Amino acid sequence: MKKRKSITILLLIAALLATFTGGCGDKKTDSDNVQGNQEMGRYVEKSISLPEGVAVTDIMQLADKDGKLLLYTKFVKEATVQFGSYSYDDEAKSWKENTLDWVEGLSLSATEYGNYRILESADGRTYVYCAYAEDESVKGHLYLITDSQNIQEITPERWKEPHPEYNFYEYPSDIALLSDNTVVAWYGMDMEFISGEDGTVIKQISFDQYYDSKIYSAGDKVAILQTGDFGNLEEIELYNSKQDTPEVAYPFVQQKGSSNYADIRADGTIVLLNADGLFTMSPQEGEWQQVIGETGTSMSMPAMWCRGIASPAADKYYALFNEEEGQGALVEYVFDPDMPLRAEKELTIFSIYQSATLRQAAAMFNKYNPDVMVKVESLVSTEAQYAEYAEPVDMEDVYKKLNASLMSDEGADILVLDGLDYASFIDKGLLVDISDIITPMAESGELLSNIMETFINDDGSMYTVPGRFYLTLIMGKGVDAASVTDIASLAKTAAASEESLLGQRTAEGLVQQFLPFFMDEIIDGKELNKEALRKNLEYLKIIGDNCGIVGDYGERMRGNGLWELPAYVQVAMEQNEGFYQAMLPMSIVKLVNGSFAGFDNSFKPVLQVGINTKSDEVDLAKEFITFLLSEEIQNADFYDGFPVNSASLENQKNKDRSEYAAYTTVEIGEGMTEGFEIGPFEDKQADQLIDICKSVDKTVMTDAKVEQEIIAAIPEYLAGTQSVEDTITRIEDGLKMYLAE
Repeated sequence: MKKRKSITILLLIAALLATFTGGCGDKKTDSDNVQGNQEMGRYVEKSISLPEGVAVTDIMQLADKDGKLLLYTKFVKEATVQFGSYSYDDEAKSWKENTLDWVEGLSLSATEYGNYRILESADGRTYVYCAYAEDESVKGHLYLITDSQNIQEITPERWKEPHPEYNFYEYPSDIALLSDNTVVAWYGMDMEFISGEDGTVIKQISFDQYYDSKIYSAGDKVAILQTGDFGNLEEIELYNSKQDTPEVAYPFVQQKGSSNYADIRADGTIVLLNADGLFTMSPQEGEWQQVIGETGTSMSMPAMWCRGIASPAADKYYALFNEEEGQGALVEYVFDPDMPLRAEKELTIFSIYQSATLRQAAAMFNKYNPDVMVKVESLVSTEAQYAEYAEPVDMEDVYKKLNASLMSDEGADILVLDGLDYASFIDKGLLVDISDIITPMAESGELLSNIMETFINDDGSMYTVPGRFYLTLIMGKGVDAASVTDIASLAKTAAASEESLLGQRTAEGLVQQFLPFFMDEIIDGKELNKEALRKNLEYLKIIGDNCGIVGDYGERMRGNGLWELPAYVQVAMEQNEGFYQAMLPMSIVKLVNGSFAGFDNSFKPVLQVGINTKSDEVDLAKEFITFLLSEEIQNADFYDGFPVNSASLENQKNKDRSEYAAYTTVEIGEGMTEGFEIGPFEDKQADQLIDICKSVDKTVMTDAKVEQEIIAAIPEYLAGTQSVEDTITRIEDGLKMYLAE
């Protein structure tokens, strides 16, 4: 893991809320390519049928040869790798199988999983690179094939012996081939130029920056991709075998965090694909040109991930995408002169935070509706959202500018209200009633009625709907989780226990853990409910006395939680954000022979959307929200919450996760650790999770100001040096002005 840097948020919210323009293309348009006032012509994504008998998972790599797309396939039959090759005729839309005379002579006893690459030289040589597990160690091999009768292993010495310090075998993450048959091996932090005759190392270059794991070559040049935090591309550097510094470097500013894939044409043009779109860099022009925007293509879909691209000639672009369960597509980007350069309609969506589900929905909606451009603009970048030292969002500034935008005609059509006080937007009449689309879906059982009913008002109106939700699970070891499912029962059990149930906590940590579950009790409109506050403060005091309150967590940096359940605590609480994430708590519950339950029958709504009353596209916005909640979108699990679609919830429960596992160690007490597998949960655990999802009917609430005042007032009370009455008075004084606003 790379060390994350402090990231300052410099984006202007007003700019994000303005109307956006879309569409791009490197084909030039003129007066002959205009219909009315609309410019015509842009690239569209089309799927390509694969050769008969070939599946997406069989494709090993894309390449280009003689101006045509080339596929290399890999099958494993009886523990032996079988290679194949196919050429694509883009005019006839057909495949031709190529003969690889050397296949029978190269018998690789390997598993299905491994790193394989085939490189063909202009003079008829073939180089085959493979790295796979042998004798419980992964080893790399390099073969030179001059014809079917001459197959020679030229594996470099570096790959043959284990590392003297770490005792594993070194092998490159990728290789490339130069025009003089020099093989370039890439290790991530150093690059070797290797003789294509016998595998001896000609020269080595070491680096102190982060780079992508893939490299690319054409002619006498090899390209490496320099990346920064979160893998964002910063520069593409071109090297030759004659010098130790880049021959040329092309800076690139990547907007969306994603993997990068490239190809270099014979004329030196670099083609680059990532979540921002598809770009070209011509050595003659020296500037990046965006050929295709990311909107409406597979590159913008979180459920799809790219495995490689090829651009054998100008205006020919191909990409291979995978998705879960062996699905995927080989696509080409074709220029359609009859497609409007810009979509006829535009739907803008504003959110503070990133959402993979929202991005997937926007991309799919664009793909199904080419005449609509859905633009999602998020205030906080992915990097800042997950950076350890990112500066917090200035919510006061957010509200000020957002309200100003909504009162004007510049506001986005759809608002994602996560992190915002959505009730205030409803009170000001800024949101459209969407009950006409949501209520029928809830009543028919398409959506979880227990979740939807939480947002239906007494008069039947509904102004927001969550696209996902989180659960808080409580897990017990030696304590039945079903007996401590709210703060009152937890306090009762804590009072009777001589052992610390939750482990030591700070006053701040205790408040942050439990306040969301009683916030709605203590804040009644604009009034502080002092009796409810008293009751819950007393519960916190009982739990705190049992836990043991400390000033800080010291070197551990955090409080006790899920990882401490096997050794140190009896009860742990965990916010769970979907079935994939549930694999960890379910595996720990199984390890300790424990139990789990939903806490307080509560859920946290996320991806909460509403429609701006000033939108000119209310009907289109409703259509998009309906699509967002559909089974097609909700089926995916991006670690961003449980689905609100009933069928999708069942689909995710029944998903085969047998190949998903992680291995680590966990403390089991007395300084001892034990090997631990985070694997698929049991059917009965999945059924219980489903039952919890279908029963929760209370939303957890957060309020930064209320939390701040309780945290400031409570330490003396927990320490026994301040009465509950004085604590309530301090909290009341701190909130008077805030609640009166």
